[in-house]
This record gives sequence, structure tokens and C-alpha cells, in this order.
Amino acid sequence: MNTVFVYGSLLNPTVRQMVIGREVSAKADSLSDYIQVSHSLLPYPSVDKAKGFVRGITFEVSDDELKKLDRYETSHYKRIDVKLKSGINAICYTDSSY
Repeated sequence: MNTVFVYGSLLNPTVRQMVIGREVSAKADSLSDYIQVSHSLLPYPSVDKAKGFVRGITFEVSDDELKKLDRYETSHYKRIDVKLKSGINAICYTDSSY
């Protein structure tokens, strides 16, 4: 399983279920040393390395479900590995132009 940290549209459980294809339980967490910013091309948020923190949630997905998230995020986002305030390592999506 893969732990994913999200902070934008995937905070909405209906959107998560639509994208992944099932309900997933989520836990609140935060990402230190990043801030939430506007995406360079889209009207959606992204994260950028900076002093601050981003609130979001984590949930577990399979490799196939992670591919579904990749399609949802499009090529305008890329995966990065992050360590959350809780100490959990997770995958997070950020603007692919950074």
C-alpha cells in the first residue's frame, strides 16, 4: 500500500471515491516546510518548499489506485516523497514545473 498526502480537491470524500473507485478512510496530518500556493497553470493549489506548513489528510491506496490518482492529477502535477509532521512518509503531488 502507498500513503498519499492531499491538500486540495481530494480532501472531498466524494471526489476521492470518484477518482479511486472506493471509499477510503483518511487521517488529518500536515506537511512542514512547505506552503500551499496557486498552481502555475491551473486554478488548483500546489505546494512549494518554503517556511510554513500545509494542512491535509493521508489515506492508503494500492499501486493501481495510485495510477488512478496520477491520471486525475494529470501531467501538470508530479509525485514527490515527503515526511509529514506525524513522522509518516507519504506521496504528495506538486506542480510539475517546480
